[in-house]
Amino acid sequence: MRALLMRGALIVVVCLALVGAVSAQGGVYVPAITDFSAISDPFTLSQVEAGDVNAVLNWFIVNVTPGQRVTLDQYRGNTWVSLIPQGEQLEAVDSLEVAVVDPLNFAPPTYRLSLLDARGTALDQRFLILAYAPDTTPPTITDFSTTTASVSLDALTDGDARVEVSWSVANRPPQSQIVFNQVMGPNDEVNVELSRPSLYVPSSGLGAVAPKAPLSGSTITLRLSLIAVPSGDVLASQDIVLPVTGAGLPEPQTTPQVQPPVPTASIDQTPQVQPTVAPSGAAVITLFTVEPATVAAGGNVTMTWQVENAASVQISEVLPNSLSGLTYVQLPASGQVSVPLPAGAATTVTYVLTATDSAGMTTTQQVVVTIGG
Repeated sequence: MRALLMRGALIVVVCLALVGAVSAQGGVYVPAITDFSAISDPFTLSQVEAGDVNAVLNWFIVNVTPGQRVTLDQYRGNTWVSLIPQGEQLEAVDSLEVAVVDPLNFAPPTYRLSLLDARGTALDQRFLILAYAPDTTPPTITDFSTTTASVSLDALTDGDARVEVSWSVANRPPQSQIVFNQVMGPNDEVNVELSRPSLYVPSSGLGAVAPKAPLSGSTITLRLSLIAVPSGDVLASQDIVLPVTGAGLPEPQTTPQVQPPVPTASIDQTPQVQPTVAPSGAAVITLFTVEPATVAAGGNVTMTWQVENAASVQISEVLPNSLSGLTYVQLPASGQVSVPLPAGAATTVTYVLTATDSAGMTTTQQVVVTIGG
């Protein structure tokens, strides 16, 4: 009897072992990303901003079944942007050479590899960060200028004054911010930026600031500062001095002065930069191009625009059958930006520039880009 009991127990153990083996064998076929890596030379933020950096992304995914798909994205600004050319599918085991694009935020280039099921649910994901190499060259402000000759005291007093400035910073370190202030007195600065959707300010660009009435004197001083985040240290700064006219003040006899870099106090206000708000009058679109006119599916186009007398500027993407893509809002009065084609673009994309004046009247212009190649 004891021998039979022992034999029965042995049979149960064997059966349980077989069940465990079957369960373990079933687990082998669960899909999984086993590798997501990159090959690239060391690079700095300045090299990325200049468009001089490429990287090869490699991945290895096992147990992918029909109906599942692989996606690859880069985080830019505050959203994920697909790196897959329109109409193409990624293999489970593959590599892709990509241009490392400025993420326009305070983080280094960040990528996401996803394995999705037929409903778009992520079965597995991996994230890859390409760290910046240290840049030993000190940052410098290579441009801070304006075409504005003077500012009206009435506009300053009413809060309607707008000064369009252009700027460019070289060798900018990661985790630094560009800030626009007005110098009101010794160790006294106020922020003169307008609202915008993103905190990060690009290293070069064109935008408007809103100066205040000076506490004394017949000039205003605008200051661009490059600030280290989060220490608040000033890495570089440069001033523009503009004469104030009106209310008994003498007419300006000189052109605006661009002063050499000067020390400045730490900035404790949230930076805000906004598109140009122009004087009253109908908005006029003097330039609007989207190039190239024909672009391969999944490619990028470069939008260039210049608008006068506009309180707001936006560019919308319109696809055939009245489908809408993205709308780029709160744009400066003039600028140039490279953007990817909207998802789903197969034949054409119409880019519509809308400029609105201070009275709410709109002026529009459109450019059609053909998808081909």
